[in-house]
Amino acid sequence: MIDDQFDRLSGKIKTAIGTLTEQPIAYLFNTHMHRDHSGGNAKFNSKNTVLIAQDNVRTRIMGNQKAKLEAQEISLDDYRKSPPEVTFSEDATCYDGEETIMAFHVHQAHTDGDAIGLLYAKQCLAHG
Repeated sequence: MIDDQFDRLSGKIKTAIGTLTEQPIAYLFNTHMHRDHSGGNAKFNSKNTVLIAQDNVRTRIMGNQKAKLEAQEISLDDYRKSPPEVTFSEDATCYDGEETIMAFHVHQAHTDGDAIGLLYAKQCLAHG
């Protein structure tokens, strides 16, 4: 999954995904740190889902969430589940069965942690 939108939309997004598949989300990729891309991280982060982002995204999310935790706007659990668990500096590649997921840091973009992700599936490669 790419980005998870605002926290308040998490339930609707999960419901919509549930109409498409019963499989859990294996990877959640944050393209940058703003809440409209990573605000639902705590709601999606689970034993089945790995959050992935560029190094700076984790740093920025942790800083923002720490301030919210100190202001008692979020729970300790949400604080712990919000930052990406897997980060990369320049690029990363994940392999999942027949799929290859590649991510690249985009310098001098909207934020210092902007990244793009590409999915290569065997079916796509066979037709492309």
